[in-house]
Amino acid sequence: MAWYHDHLNAYHSKITLPNYIEENLPRDNIIRIIDSTPLDKIVYMVAPFGYGKTQAVLQWLEKNDLRCAFCCLDNSDNRADSLLGTLTAAILSALDLDNLKPDLLDYQNYFENPRSFLHNAALSVRDTKGG
Repeated sequence: MAWYHDHLNAYHSKITLPNYIEENLPRDNIIRIIDSTPLDKIVYMVAPFGYGKTQAVLQWLEKNDLRCAFCCLDNSDNRADSLLGTLTAAILSALDLDNLKPDLLDYQNYFENPRSFLHNAALSVRDTKGG
């Protein structure tokens, strides 16, 4: 099994999108804000529990048929190594791992140059429609 499968399993609960609930209140104002953000940017949302952040993202994804590198951050992600692990798992989860260039997922590349690895992986997510 490739290294990234173990990595994804370790972060499963932090990178799994919740189910979309169609009956939830439409989050049109938040969706308009996300729509105004260029697609090659990170959307970072902060609000108290229950304000509809996740449902807004799910509604936006449903509307636009896009892939998303989703993660929930918590206090453990204040450490750089933990944050890097969470972001890497989120990006890997959004990729079609079976159809990537093998060098993108090279374990050595990940550890020698994590910034380049994340950048290239994020570009692969951006260039892929939902699926």
